[in-house]
Amino acid sequence: MLSKSILTSPRQGEAIRGEVVFRGKAWGGKGEIESVEVQVSGSQSHRLTAQLGPSLGPFAWRSFEARLELPAGSY
Repeated sequence: MLSKSILTSPRQGEAIRGEVVFRGKAWGGKGEIESVEVQVSGSQSHRLTAQLGPSLGPFAWRSFEARLELPAGSY
């Protein structure tokens, strides 16, 4: 089964600049989530691996958080 995820922060259309904290939840079905990658606007230079919250086992949503310094602009 493919993993699913949702980004909960920042919200769509929110102006972002400086240090941005990306937060969300990921679900892997029968398999546990082992890593989450966050990529901003298709740029390889704005791609990072998120810190994961505690694992609650298969079929459980897992929190993630990634921090990235971004110049002002639209993403």
